[in-house]
Amino acid sequence: MIVSIVLVHNPFNIKRPITWLAALIRKVTRRHYNHSAMLFDVEDRVYVIEAIYPRVIIREFNKWIKSDPQREYKLVPRTIDDYPSFVEKVLSQVGKEYDIMSLVFYLPISIIFKRWVGRKKQIASRKLYCYELVAYLLDEDNYYKVNPNE
Repeated sequence: MIVSIVLVHNPFNIKRPITWLAALIRKVTRRHYNHSAMLFDVEDRVYVIEAIYPRVIIREFNKWIKSDPQREYKLVPRTIDDYPSFVEKVLSQVGKEYDIMSLVFYLPISIIFKRWVGRKKQIASRKLYCYELVAYLLDEDNYYKVNPNE
């Protein structure tokens, strides 16, 4: 079954403070995209799961698009072998807290010094930021160390 990583660019808007963080993320990472999510379907309905402050949420894709028409996004397809297990894993993440500490502290240090100083794997899955969530859902071994440059 095919799912897609959703790479998101939220354009800077002086009237929307959340876009200030998006611009800062792009500056630090030197990337066009500042956010990631995962697109998947269940019973012919398409959904997006994303880690956005304060929690991991799921929305129907069409509602996700309408919620911010200024955002730019790119879909990157991935093949999932065991789709029922994938969907179960997705649903298990809903409501988990957003990992703001890793985003604002550990991630910049990791990018600048190219060395991970953050949480260990044993406790990493309790809270996730967007890139970690996508890597975790795709069963990446070091999902808790992921950064937008990888």
